[in-house]
Amino acid sequence: MRILVLASLVVAAFTAPATAMAAFTPAERAAMRQAMEDEMQVAGYPGIVAGFWSPGRGSFVAATGLAVRRPERALRVGDTFRIGSVTKTFTATVVLQLVERGKLRLDDRLERYVKGIPAGRRIAIRQLLNHTSGIPDTSNSVQDALYRDPTHRFHPMRVIRNAVRQKRYCAPGACWHYSNTNYQLLGIIARQITGRSMHKLYEDGVTRRLHLERTSFEPGPTVPRPRAHGYTRETAGGPLIDTTGWDFYWSWTAGSMTSTLADLKRYAPALGTGHRLLRPRTQRTRLRFVPTGTQDIQYGLGIMQYAGLLGHDGAVPGYDSLVLYAPTTKAIIVLLGNTAVELDSTKGKLTKDSAPPSTLFNLANCLALIAGGEACD
Repeated sequence: MRILVLASLVVAAFTAPATAMAAFTPAERAAMRQAMEDEMQVAGYPGIVAGFWSPGRGSFVAATGLAVRRPERALRVGDTFRIGSVTKTFTATVVLQLVERGKLRLDDRLERYVKGIPAGRRIAIRQLLNHTSGIPDTSNSVQDALYRDPTHRFHPMRVIRNAVRQKRYCAPGACWHYSNTNYQLLGIIARQITGRSMHKLYEDGVTRRLHLERTSFEPGPTVPRPRAHGYTRETAGGPLIDTTGWDFYWSWTAGSMTSTLADLKRYAPALGTGHRLLRPRTQRTRLRFVPTGTQDIQYGLGIMQYAGLLGHDGAVPGYDSLVLYAPTTKAIIVLLGNTAVELDSTKGKLTKDSAPPSTLFNLANCLALIAGGEACD
């Protein structure tokens, strides 16, 4: 697993004033496409879709590789992908909207809404949102069962109960540790408070507001067409397995949404600014970050800050995603791949251990360096 910490030079490529730079040259566009090809070959992606939008410089949008391996079909920029943990940004938005409506408070305790979770009387909703609850991640028993039968449908509470039987990472508030269980619990809470399905909460709270016509909550085995098939490996160097028809209820409100490059390009600035999603005061609360233990990377309420860039990454078996927004220049980068390289090396591994693991950060690094007039080795 290669973890990229965005260096100051890379951040400068996103944040340099547009008036000081010319439009992307043909040579830069060719270099960006070559960077995509190189990353696809080195990391083992069947295909990658990339979009880089820089006000004053224009855009770079491209697809390379395959959407389907047998029979072969080339990947297209309009194909649908699972977006993994980018789902958490949608879930957090829905929860913060409930806070705005007075339906719950960030300092409310988990025990008030979900009984029987260890330390639930001490865990605040805020700590679920920013991963400081100490609650352990999805359990190995669920992972093993999924790989035995990828079409099995897990009830979200079963996933949660299996997870919390494991040893806690730390006492509530004593550490930062990424845990999908936090966001599965938030889904349970949102559904309980409103009496509505998560499908409806996402639609009313996010996708309809932003006109994200090809973004949807798909915890079952469906990836809407036209789609990129997802591929994973149970062991490093092993054969690719098609995950497109897997049931994703095990990830539920932590990682089960699907989307496209165009929709995520529209979504990125709304996520970063709160525009049309949250009140300014709520957005400021969202952007109160805690350290993650990884240099230059902090976590807010369902959003990450990478050395000044805002967004999130996502990885589930078969799919990889990265969404970044630069508040100072409004530059956007969206990357989608149809395998999750960092999950392919260990059989049964479904979740990431640190922030951020996505191999797509290497490509984001290259694209930003090229845009800044630097070579990418």
